[in-house]
Amino acid sequence: MTTKKTRQLIPTLIVGLGGTGYRTLKLIKKKFMQSAHYNGKVPPMVNFLSFDTDTNVEDKKAEDVLTTTEKVVLTVDTSSVLGNINQFPHIKKWFPTHKIQDTVAHGARQIRALGRLSVFSNINTVLDSIREAIRRINDKRLLSGGEILRTSDNVPVNVFIVSSVCGGTGSGMVTDLPYIIRQLVASEAMLSPEIHGYLFMPDALVDIADSELERIKANGAAALKEIDLFMENMEKFSTRYSDDFHIGENIGMMKPYDFCYLVSGVDITDQHTIEKVVSEQVFHGFGTDLTKDSKSYLANVPTNAFKAIPSGEFVGKKTNYSTIGVSSCIIPVKKIIDIFSNKFSSGLMDAILEYANPKDEKTENPWQRDVLLFARNNGFEVDMKGELKLLDKIMEVNKAVKLVASKYTELTVNNMGDILLQDQTTAEKSYAEVKKSVEDVKAKLVTDLVKNYVSLVTESMGDADRGVRFIVKTSEHLLNMLEQFREQLVKERDVKRKEMQRFIQLVREKKQFIEDEIQKSWFMRSKRAMREAAEEWANNNNNAFVAQLQIDRRENAIEVLDQLMGNINSNIKKLQGFNKIVESLENKFHKNSTFTGTSLDEFESDWLLNNSIVAGEDLERLYKSHVGNPGGYETLFIGKNGLNISEKWPFYTENSVLFEEDVKNYSSKLLEEKLKDLSIEEFLTEKSKITGEDEIRKVGESLAQKGKPLWQLNRGLYTGHMVPLNLLGVYDKETTKIHEHVQSILKKDSQVVSTMDPHRISLIQSEHGAPLFALSKIEDWENKYNKYKATEFLHAVTSEEYRLEWENYPFRPISIDKKEGVRYFTLGNALKFIQAVKVEGKTQYYCTFDASTAVDPEDKQDTWIGNNRLDAFENFIKNQHVRKLKHLIERELDKKGSYKAQMEFIGAIAQNLKAFLEKIEHFELQELIKEEIRALGEVLKELNQKRSQDESEDKLHNF
Repeated sequence: MTTKKTRQLIPTLIVGLGGTGYRTLKLIKKKFMQSAHYNGKVPPMVNFLSFDTDTNVEDKKAEDVLTTTEKVVLTVDTSSVLGNINQFPHIKKWFPTHKIQDTVAHGARQIRALGRLSVFSNINTVLDSIREAIRRINDKRLLSGGEILRTSDNVPVNVFIVSSVCGGTGSGMVTDLPYIIRQLVASEAMLSPEIHGYLFMPDALVDIADSELERIKANGAAALKEIDLFMENMEKFSTRYSDDFHIGENIGMMKPYDFCYLVSGVDITDQHTIEKVVSEQVFHGFGTDLTKDSKSYLANVPTNAFKAIPSGEFVGKKTNYSTIGVSSCIIPVKKIIDIFSNKFSSGLMDAILEYANPKDEKTENPWQRDVLLFARNNGFEVDMKGELKLLDKIMEVNKAVKLVASKYTELTVNNMGDILLQDQTTAEKSYAEVKKSVEDVKAKLVTDLVKNYVSLVTESMGDADRGVRFIVKTSEHLLNMLEQFREQLVKERDVKRKEMQRFIQLVREKKQFIEDEIQKSWFMRSKRAMREAAEEWANNNNNAFVAQLQIDRRENAIEVLDQLMGNINSNIKKLQGFNKIVESLENKFHKNSTFTGTSLDEFESDWLLNNSIVAGEDLERLYKSHVGNPGGYETLFIGKNGLNISEKWPFYTENSVLFEEDVKNYSSKLLEEKLKDLSIEEFLTEKSKITGEDEIRKVGESLAQKGKPLWQLNRGLYTGHMVPLNLLGVYDKETTKIHEHVQSILKKDSQVVSTMDPHRISLIQSEHGAPLFALSKIEDWENKYNKYKATEFLHAVTSEEYRLEWENYPFRPISIDKKEGVRYFTLGNALKFIQAVKVEGKTQYYCTFDASTAVDPEDKQDTWIGNNRLDAFENFIKNQHVRKLKHLIERELDKKGSYKAQMEFIGAIAQNLKAFLEKIEHFELQELIKEEIRALGEVLKELNQKRSQDESEDKLHNF
């Protein structure tokens, strides 16, 4: 007994946010439901959750893929929240009521803050849904006992989050959800999850009207700014959602996404196609054999790809982002089976109609043999007496009592009349009994004949060499034969009737003679004549009875024939009806099997997705080589293991639509079996023999050249190296030849994995390690953001919540000028954000985001900026960390207390620098210190103005 090999799968939670996320989730789940790798089922260690403010009620049942547990609808009474905002302190902290209230009142959409609001208002629902899903995929019972097991607890779970950054719902949740999931996973005492975000960029929404594009771009820019803030670790995510749930400090210090894929609509014109691309990548990213030593296949990417830019205009900016592209070729089996099943069904209909008819005119027609055999077996033959054998089956003439003429010679003349009358009565009674028994015999005979005829029909309909046209011919000839027999029986009956009338007349004459003789005197009677008359009376009476029986036999036989012929006539009509249905279906199937195009591609036809390697010209060859003549399958088709035509044809005659469906389903199932193991390479190898070209090479190279990563980068702005990682999903990774050609084009390593699908080869190309500012359209999106930010509320993570100004976080920051740079460099030194330390006896300057502790040269969080104050200053103003440091420095200075206290602190720093200046001999350093002292003077002026204004405010309020 063989033991099934178990496979391991990393526990995975797939989350869709908003409409884009919902649709993509359905596609991913369908991949499992259509996958032989998973027997058409979603493994228990994989769960789906869709968070949306829309109920997503499907018009078609087939599209209702997600369960009610998987579809989490987050509704919120916005007016109630806005009208009672003080009752919701955790919402009030960030929700911009004063900016958004009028807009909401007028029913505006695409407001990202409302998407985030739905999370806060339904936080318990969100937490419960995620918590339960995490527990389901991490169930201890999934470690053993199944064909597919989850990985052990020392492997982090996978989380995939799919959303657009452009709308109102998903875009408003896209920053919060990864942190919420991280916090919940931590509360389950599990390893930190590996979170993958798939974010649809504004240019991925290719189906949106131009009138809506500007707001979408502005929304997208706002969402990306929020995500990038935390991807760059410029802020700690510290949101509190309720009294009972908040993001802990250790979680808030992490990036929201370990892998953040930015998806654009590069050369794609259909929104659904982009969603399918993402679903392919997600499915192959964890749904196939991609675990090596219980580690994600992406394990080495972060170290190699996600780094700080070491030099240049964007020094310090991190290359946190990735993208994906998918190209796939297929044998479109479903479409081919649809074409072939019509062709095959048409062939089956032709086979049913066709019968083995000998071409030799001298040879007896096959249906004639069946008619003669039926006649022989059922009494439709003439016996030696020239009578139809069927008559004896109805009634045997010798069974009736006959009058014995010889006994009348012994009778006296006086009692002869009485005896004759008694004998006649006895004979009539015997005849009546015989006639009565005939009714039962006749009924049984009709039943047997009809049964035998039905058997003949059934046998013919179940015989591949006969069929419906054959049995129609047989029935028509049989009917014709029976009509001839009937005509003959009618003639014979009429003759017998005349004979009977003659015998009855003779009986009457002899009876009258005897009665007349009895009336005579004994002297005048002729005893001899009376006895002769009595004998003649008896013989004629017997002949009359026999004639009557012969008449009755024929009349009953005619009735039997009429009933049998009626049944045959009825069946002929039904058979002709069935024949008409079969002929009609043959034509219909033939018409539907005609493929006039050249390509079997659906949707995108440029190798991006689902490019058919089977062309229209290949269909006939493929049909002949893998299907053959449908006539060879007729016996199975019409038999009990098929459609059981021999017994069900009357039902199908009355239910032609069902017959059509059953024929098509039978053909489809048979063809599925025929084509299920036909692999792409096998087909291409066969095709190469016909075309004389290397078809495998053509497909491999096309796969590699198409389906490039779905983003457009400004390579002039960012010239850094990115880390490619490609996956080639094939049917049999041990023998694939396509990989060689893919590899030759990509010039980089591609992992080959098994998908257990012989009809599809998918190439997933991914790139990792680009900064956000490198996106070629990011400047356009930011321009739209700047246009709308003053009039529309764009942010979900607000400046109120994190006490920051979003204008300080441009995608492509303008280099800080030296005057501003001196100010923050000086304050940074004074507030310990810039520290000088000794390393191996030499002075080194470092930037840190934590001014409360001394810098650690070994800590990668602390950035080296120079080995002297001059170099440190030059590197500081070029480093992208200056954006966050400006914010942190202002906040730390504010912590010094009142404006007066801040001025005292700044004054003390200025005095120290002046004292230090007198001891410096290096000219350039002297100039820098002088600039620092001047910058502090400007700070003192600003603080003094604020102090004066604040004192005026106090006087006003105390007046």
